[in-house]
Amino acid sequence: PPDKKSRPVKEWTILFYLCGDNHLEKEITSDFDEICRTGSTSDIYVVVQHDRPDGARRYLLPEKPNPDKLVPDPSLDKVRVNTGEPSEAWDFFCWGIQQAPSKHVAVVFSGLGISPEYVRESFAAEVTAQDTPQTADARAQQHLFSICHDETSRDALSVHELRHILERVQKALAGAENSSEAGEKSYPRVDLVGLDAGASAFVEIAYQLEGLADVFVASQRLM
Repeated sequence: PPDKKSRPVKEWTILFYLCGDNHLEKEITSDFDEICRTGSTSDIYVVVQHDRPDGARRYLLPEKPNPDKLVPDPSLDKVRVNTGEPSEAWDFFCWGIQQAPSKHVAVVFSGLGISPEYVRESFAAEVTAQDTPQTADARAQQHLFSICHDETSRDALSVHELRHILERVQKALAGAENSSEAGEKSYPRVDLVGLDAGASAFVEIAYQLEGLADVFVASQRLM
């Protein structure tokens, strides 16, 4: 891609945070391949971070890309990341906003959604001899509202962490990410937040996005 200083301001930037370090690796990779076949357009920048068990890569997709010749950005090329760590998400989103200037921004989180069964499996290793089935299940339920599960790190993003991430994205949109200014400054909203994850259309999640995004898109059913 051209140097970021020479990139024009487009209408949209779409940022895909693909979380495939879990049992959906095959499906997430299929999504990545589909995104790559489309690429950016004259009006849209498409920026992707694709995490797999062997590491993550970042891409600012060109127009009409050749999927077999894509070159990852040197800022992140097969590096181990924890997609359940908020700083990893906002680092990617802020990087993408800086690299791909636009009038409107959409962020899409793709990965495991609200899955009681997966949460129980993930926290099975933490069950102690003192736990009963009831206490073990109660512990798992505390982590039910989580997305972007990272199997290697045994971590996931909680709903309140989602809000913290988008607050940082707002500041990046305003060019104030490194500002030390305090107070109730008003920042621009993210135009669209998408959860490409099963059964994540909960009012509890929408509530966390209040004042941060204009449009929230999620599925009511497992996908």
